[in-house]
Order: sequence, then C-alpha cells, then structure tokens
Amino acid sequence: MTEEMQTKTCPYCGEEILAVAQKCKHCGEFLDKGIHSTNSKIDSLDVNEKWKARFKIVEKQVIEGKWWKYNSGFWKIPVSERMQMGSVLYLSDFMSTFAAFFFGPIYYLCKGLWLKTIIYTIASFLTGGLLVFIIFFCLAPYDYYRLKVYGKQW
Repeated sequence: MTEEMQTKTCPYCGEEILAVAQKCKHCGEFLDKGIHSTNSKIDSLDVNEKWKARFKIVEKQVIEGKWWKYNSGFWKIPVSERMQMGSVLYLSDFMSTFAAFFFGPIYYLCKGLWLKTIIYTIASFLTGGLLVFIIFFCLAPYDYYRLKVYGKQW
C-alpha cells in the first residue's frame, strides 16, 4: 500500500482517515498540534465559561455548528456521556435556556442573531406559531456557536 493510501484513526472522533491527513474530514479537527484548532479558538472567545463549555460540546456533536450535520464520531460516545452533554448544552445556564424558550426572538436579537430571528419568526408564524418556542430553544447553542466561532449567521 502506498503512503497516500495508508490510513489511521482520528484521535478526536475515531473515524478512519488518510495517514497523511492534516485535518480530519469527519470531525474537522486539525491533527497537527501546530495548526490552530477550533478548541483553542473557543478558549480565546469573548464569552463566559458556560458558553465555552457549550461550544465544545457542539464541536463534538456536529460539524461546523450545523445541527443537521452530525459528527459520525458522536454516536460512538456512550449514551450516558451524550446525555450529560445534553444537560450541559441546555441546562447548564438556566436563565439562558429560559430566555431562549420564552423570549426567543428577543433573545436572538440580543445575541446578535438578527437574520436567524427574522427567518425563524417567519417560519414560526407560517406554522401557526406553534414552533416558535421549540425552534429558538433547541437551536440557540448551535446558532450562537456558528456566530461566535465562524462569524456566520447561516
């Protein structure tokens, strides 16, 4: 087997990758310690420690903060650990969770997520307003992560 075809296991997600890879194609982590990884980027963000902990969970769970693109290595984590991650993601800061659920659009505007506020509010009204609380509550950690880490609202 040539050097290009040899594989190794990603130390972050456990997926099979090329031996010469510098970045995992599954979880997005840089394999060379000299290259700037997202975790060190998260540590340098101007957010409180609870948000940093949430961002690190989002990083393990999904790719680029996109809630619809789950990291394949996430499903290899034991269920008990995944449930603990969920409690940190949604219950570590009760007031943020409460605000996202009951005051979703206002909460998103305060976080600087104005584009998502408009789109989610329109989607909620088109569905009869039933989804407004659930959308803002469930997607807040992922949306805020994308804004802070990648500088993107969408």
